[in-house]
Amino acid sequence: MGVTQAVRVAMEAGFRAFILETDSVTLWIATKSGRKESSRFGLVVSNIGNMLSNCNDVSFS
Repeated sequence: MGVTQAVRVAMEAGFRAFILETDSVTLWIATKSGRKESSRFGLVVSNIGNMLSNCNDVSFS
């Protein structure tokens, strides 16, 4: 949920290129892969992916 909020805040502030930091390797891998899952986690990842698709350059750290 933290990454979702961070992306939302960054985009509302007008940023379209940024670096996301997370300590969740599972979230990082799922977001980078773009794999679709029907679980609650999958919905969060899908939401993040949809928001990131509107960005120019996003990297993970």
